[in-house]
Amino acid sequence: MEKIQKILDDHVYSNNIPGISISVTNDENTLSLQSGNTSIQSKKPLSKDDCFQIGSLTKMFIATTILTLKDRGDLHLDQYAVDFLKDTPVPATITIRQLLQHRSGLEDYIIQEHNEKALVAWGLTDVKLPPEFLVQKAVDATDNDQSDDCYAYSNTNYIILGMIIEKITGRSVSEVLDLLFTQPLGLKNTSLPQAPVSLSTNGHSRLTDDLSEETGELKELSVYNPSVPWTAGAMTSTPEEINMWLHALMTGKLLKDSSLKEMIDFSFTSEETEKYGLGIAQFHVADEVCAIGHHGGIQGYESLALYFPEENLYLTVLINQMPSGIGDIVEELYNALVTKEQAQS
Repeated sequence: MEKIQKILDDHVYSNNIPGISISVTNDENTLSLQSGNTSIQSKKPLSKDDCFQIGSLTKMFIATTILTLKDRGDLHLDQYAVDFLKDTPVPATITIRQLLQHRSGLEDYIIQEHNEKALVAWGLTDVKLPPEFLVQKAVDATDNDQSDDCYAYSNTNYIILGMIIEKITGRSVSEVLDLLFTQPLGLKNTSLPQAPVSLSTNGHSRLTDDLSEETGELKELSVYNPSVPWTAGAMTSTPEEINMWLHALMTGKLLKDSSLKEMIDFSFTSEETEKYGLGIAQFHVADEVCAIGHHGGIQGYESLALYFPEENLYLTVLINQMPSGIGDIVEELYNALVTKEQAQS
């Protein structure tokens, strides 16, 4: 534990990161550690129950929800999204599977402009932007000949999946996630907010509001508008609860075996070190070691949740700064954890 704590402290104090919170789970044992503060202004030390924006880790929850609806017979993956979303801007030829795999060909809405400002920057305002509006912006920017089933990561895909969930269930996605996951698993700090929220941690950003370039200034962000990232990245949680959820997923407690198998049937992406399945990725960490999970980044926060099958190890790292170099931190933590386990065995 001391070695792991030192790694966190070194990154916080040497690299000027406001705070890092991690959870490590192996063989039903959980270790939660923190370093740094909830805010550079308050200097309040982080605790294991402090919530973070988790960004695109949200996509794992949304994909699992879609697969749960499949398991219940409410949809099938090769069905067209427009079957559920008539009278919306969703193109008629896109399937649910293509959305899950980021193979729809749709442009990413977050880089499109509204009133001369990128949509992602509207997350720092209190203006509510409905999902149909976000999708329309992406559709308008999409080349009609682009849907060739090639991988191209686009947050638009998961906004459409959120719309499908609400259409099928007649409930808000926030309610559905609560019924499927947070209540059954006892996740008291995990949610998809429906209105701008102030968390116990503040985000910190060295990027421009549109995330296009790094600046020399560190801005502190206290409130974020969830209507902009919504089902593509607006969930909040803690490292320990992300590990609990990921463990439940990987041990077959959330999906039928056939659906979990489909979810982790990975295909190549444009990145040499990453493959993508249905809302979840396979990464190469620390000299080709395979891990399963997702990376997330949103204004002021960065996250990475991974399951290492060979070691039966779950590792979630949440940082209240973006960018933060989270990949290097995770690799360093993994190497320290595996060395420790090998020494004990």
